[in-house]
Amino acid sequence: MTTTRSNIETKCVLVPDLTDANRNWFAKLVIIEKSPIRYGKDTGTPYQKYIFADASNNTIQASVYDRDIEDLDPILQLHCTYYIGNAWITKIASPFFMASSPYQLTISKRTFIHAVPPDNALPYEHCYQFTPFHELHSFIGDDNTRISILCVVIHALPPRTVPRGNRYVPIQEFVVLNEEKRPLLFTMWEEFLPSKGAQLKNLIPHQPIIIIARPKVNTHHTISIGTQATSIVIFNPQIPQAALLKQWITENTTYMQTVTREKLYDKAHQRVHPPIPSQLREIYATKPFWIKAEIRIRNNNSRFYFLSCPNPTCMKPTGADIDTDFTCFFCRMTYSRPLARLRFETQLCDNTGLLIATIEDDYAESILQTSVHEVIRMEQTEEQLDIAAINSRLQNTHYYIQVRNTTRSVQFTHNPRYIIVAYLPILPQPHIASTTHPSNTESEASGSTAIPAPTTDDYTSTSRLAIASASESTNKEERSQLQSKHPLDPSSEITPKRHKP
Repeated sequence: MTTTRSNIETKCVLVPDLTDANRNWFAKLVIIEKSPIRYGKDTGTPYQKYIFADASNNTIQASVYDRDIEDLDPILQLHCTYYIGNAWITKIASPFFMASSPYQLTISKRTFIHAVPPDNALPYEHCYQFTPFHELHSFIGDDNTRISILCVVIHALPPRTVPRGNRYVPIQEFVVLNEEKRPLLFTMWEEFLPSKGAQLKNLIPHQPIIIIARPKVNTHHTISIGTQATSIVIFNPQIPQAALLKQWITENTTYMQTVTREKLYDKAHQRVHPPIPSQLREIYATKPFWIKAEIRIRNNNSRFYFLSCPNPTCMKPTGADIDTDFTCFFCRMTYSRPLARLRFETQLCDNTGLLIATIEDDYAESILQTSVHEVIRMEQTEEQLDIAAINSRLQNTHYYIQVRNTTRSVQFTHNPRYIIVAYLPILPQPHIASTTHPSNTESEASGSTAIPAPTTDDYTSTSRLAIASASESTNKEERSQLQSKHPLDPSSEITPKRHKP
């Protein structure tokens, strides 16, 4: 056996040498990720995913299908090393990359598989590179970069259903932490719930440590993460980083209890982080994500609030009156009265154009500097909000604004709708010779942390704005006419031309 093992060792190649042209090959590989059994969406065929690493930390993904899973699942174990030979190698499309190699191994009962003794096994601890929580905001909207998270799960929120396509699907949200003390929501979607979701929920009293490989970073909860098709969750990994985290857990039990008791994971306690320069977009040039612009209230004689279901896991709008008992047909619950929430449309302006975006709740209150109850009282007494005064106060203040695009279908047409999910005022930098600091009044009013303004070389200047329609069909002549009037003047009656779909 020793001779055989020695012969195989000399024939082993590294992952970069494995291509679809290889024949009669062997490789010494350690399993660093193993997925539960899943099923194809179209065919319903069962499959199982693996990630292998070689001695140089090059990685390649592998799949086992159908009837081969029953025999190979107990053989191929996480963090064990194997000699693998003559598995079928195919090239895969970039959206499905899970490893550094663009190729995939298809392992079957015909594949050569031989377990390597522990004294000759490959180390796997160095194969994991974890992304800190404070860097997650730089991966929003980036589906190509593979990241991994190491964290402890401290709490499970009540399960709920959310719309996905043309149906409602169940999800399970967990509160996760690491040494940075930045509570984060981790969402497990439908396909993960039967196996990993149920298992994780049962382990919460024991404060399980998990690795979340290739999560999707989104802005649903300022910053949150969730599973996607290529994600894999590993429970209680035996690696040095997990041992250090376990020691931190022992020393911070009181803090973790405070997070759960005071709901420090809630959106109201999340800090908005400024975007990196590559995330900024121009309004007229492309679909925005982070933009740098000025905010004005769009006075379209509409209500500045709406009524919604008070259930914190629902919050869907309702047509009920403010003092009326009603039944929410989204969450199937009956309430004594709906919840009043601020919501209105704003105009976001930079030097390339204008975008209409909706702002809600706390961010809306910080713009108006008025509570929803005061807005309702003014409506009942037929008073009017002084929109001109508010716009005058906002004038010449620039913001980093995070915008989410949601498309709604109306009579077979798709109308884009933009929602402000976060914003930060950009405060002027103090003069070098000055001994005083600029006022933080606007920053405190918005509830955000003041951040230093970037230099003019970093971002497009917006000191001289020109209105341009957000629609690409607006021609240059129309834009030049709009530029003849200053868009920031509250008395201006300019309204961007609307185009029928």
